Amino acid sequence: DNVDYMATERLDGEVVCCFALQTMRDMDKELDHRNPNTHGLQATDEFIKLAEVEVIENQLRVVMKQYKNASKKKAPFSAWRAVLAHLEAMTLFIRHAGRDAWATPAYESPEAARRAKDLYVAVGAAWVSTADRLVAMASLSEAFMPSMRTAIMMALAMGTSLGERFPTKISRWPEKLESLWTGVPLIGETSKDDKKKDDDETKPKKASKKKKDGDDDDEVADGKKKKGHPVRAHQKVLAKPGAPSSMDMWDFEMALEMLKAGRKHIGGTAFDIEIWPAEERERIAAAAVAAAAAAPAVA
Repeated sequence: DNVDYMATERLDGEVVCCFALQTMRDMDKELDHRNPNTHGLQATDEFIKLAEVEVIENQLRVVMKQYKNASKKKAPFSAWRAVLAHLEAMTLFIRHAGRDAWATPAYESPEAARRAKDLYVAVGAAWVSTADRLVAMASLSEAFMPSMRTAIMMALAMGTSLGERFPTKISRWPEKLESLWTGVPLIGETSKDDKKKDDDETKPKKASKKKKDGDDDDEVADGKKKKGHPVRAHQKVLAKPGAPSSMDMWDFEMALEMLKAGRKHIGGTAFDIEIWPAEERERIAAAAVAAAAAAPAVA
């Protein structure tokens, strides 16, 4: 990777990463590919919101790839700069470019509304998981990444304002990120030492007998243990009395699993109009006309 993630420029008076700014512009181009107006089409508001979701999800996939690379034992310390730069790009796209129409519970489809909420949580989990790792390495600072302060302040403002659009609080990630940045403990959160102690005390003892076939849905016929589904296993933990309510909010990989929710992967090109065949464009245009006709007349 020959990218200079330390190179910066000014944007509205703030220091930003040059790579992040260019990546934000690339994301905007991707959104243009999904803009009905650019292609002479009409589309529903829901289509436009989900087009933004798709672009952001694609960027989250890139962030996760960089996150996994940086987490490898032999990865250079500087690999975390790539993670931060891609996070900053995503934040610039949502906050500075104003691509935030998606952040609302107002969807016709319950599935789309769930996806928007899960995306909000996943964006925060990406930031919190990365910041937590950098705190452990004493590197959550501008010395490590010159645009760090700008990026985190922007992420905090974005997280707070978007979170207020939902009728109920779905994540405390802005408060957690601020806690990591300032070093002030998050009120109501169990410390890592206390959590480890609680986990050790509540950890079930090993069974003396082998389970019979069918006793556990994670067992297979030949007696070998297959890998449990991470979301299902996580929900089992949360269902236990006294389980910390915040544990599902800070895990980046878990948040992406929740966002995926049965799909092969997040993101994709389903809303990329440029690659659609003519009949698909006609279908979307007809749906938009029908939706407009069904809408109540404005007095």
